[in-house]
Amino acid sequence: TVFTDYGIPFFLDQKRTVMHHPLMELVRSALEVVTARWRYEAVFRCLKTDLVTPEGRVSDSGEQVPLNVIRREVDLLENYVLAHGVYGSYWSDEKPWRFGGESAEDQAADELRRQYAAPLRRFEEELKQAEKKDVRAMATALYRFLVSLDVPGILEKWQRTAEQSGELDDAQMHGQVWNGLMSLFDQVVEVMGEEQMDIDTFAS
Repeated sequence: TVFTDYGIPFFLDQKRTVMHHPLMELVRSALEVVTARWRYEAVFRCLKTDLVTPEGRVSDSGEQVPLNVIRREVDLLENYVLAHGVYGSYWSDEKPWRFGGESAEDQAADELRRQYAAPLRRFEEELKQAEKKDVRAMATALYRFLVSLDVPGILEKWQRTAEQSGELDDAQMHGQVWNGLMSLFDQVVEVMGEEQMDIDTFAS
């Protein structure tokens, strides 16, 4: 506490659980979106990890949408979903959301829904196809989902930001959590890669 008060960078050599790291929450909640058929809690736990970016919205310079914009848009989307009781198959419905009539709010919510749900919908389709094959295919689908969101790049940015702020513990965790997850994938594939199982069992 004193080091923090005086702005002195420090590192404590102790193990910290990664279960609440945004990457681990993304993996758990994305799988739950599929297994729980787009239940509200799973969808927004996923979107609030700050790792799901809206599809098709990259600036000319290649920069992603700023984090404060993502958080504001996810809040708007969540308020709309709660107000109108949106659930399940409505997330993948091709028809526009018009739960409030024909208002500008409906149009904005529908546009956000399509942008933020797109990577999850693609992941759901790939995972269901992989389920017919084996565990290796399912792990590959999950890996492709994470890479499609540029999770490694985002974690690298978080690591640099934490280092610059003197938050060495956080920087180390951001740097290690991806490698730890990839190691877990390797172990799962090595032990049961050729096995066939349903998505619920794979998720657990």
